[in-house]
Amino acid sequence: MNRREFIYSVGMSGMSIPFLNAAPAVALAPGSKAKSVINIFLSGGLSQYDSFNVEVDKDVLGKSAILKSNVDGIRVSNYFPTLAKQMDKLLVINAMQTNQGAHPAGIYKMLTSYNPRSSVTHPELGAWINKSLTRDQDSLP
Repeated sequence: MNRREFIYSVGMSGMSIPFLNAAPAVALAPGSKAKSVINIFLSGGLSQYDSFNVEVDKDVLGKSAILKSNVDGIRVSNYFPTLAKQMDKLLVINAMQTNQGAHPAGIYKMLTSYNPRSSVTHPELGAWINKSLTRDQDSLP
């Protein structure tokens, strides 16, 4: 890992910092709004065929097994048995794309919604979520 990759990975891990102070999960009353977001971004991680886009074709599936979730038509792999029981509370986005050919540029686009430019840096998803969840705080603590 070179210095640039190290700095990039440290910056990416900082995206989860706003959630460290998040309130504990509680059951929401009907019609209430969510107060936190969990973004699972697996850069170079688990294949979609072994997670939430499980294929029925055994040649593609690999070593995973298919579990039916509590939502009709949504299948997950056997790596997520607890999530399979709670899929009605989750949103899985399976259809994302970018016009960027390189992975780092595509990751930047997915996390900031901007194409990378060498002279400008943009706030990432964690910063936007933190700002939207703390609207009433206009000053420093």
